[in-house]
Amino acid sequence: AKVISKDHHYMIQQHLTREEAWTYYHSVYTPSVNSSLPNSSFLETTLHKVEQKIRPTLLSKCGFNRNMAREIVFGSWDLGGAMFKPLYGEQILGNIQQILQYLRSGPSVHNAILQIAIYQAQYTV
Repeated sequence: AKVISKDHHYMIQQHLTREEAWTYYHSVYTPSVNSSLPNSSFLETTLHKVEQKIRPTLLSKCGFNRNMAREIVFGSWDLGGAMFKPLYGEQILGNIQQILQYLRSGPSVHNAILQIAIYQAQYTV
């Protein structure tokens, strides 16, 4: 939340063009937020509330209507969306990438524990 607050403050104070705001979103904001998300376990509602604080400013700086529906904001270009990334989706993607990284690493205690946990989870689903 601290990173997002800092980015929100920056976005409000700067006079950025649409292209500069879009570049800032992809090159600064997204990597800074995504670096810590995989190591967290926030609920979807919590991340949605955090997202609501910066989304209107970010959308208007990128040239979109600040009250645009979430479905359009996070939709793909092919369907007429704005291609922004939801924080919850980024958190899940980061978690999956970490699990795959552990599974592909050499034999270790962490790898064995993770394989046992996945094996047990398959029986409970």
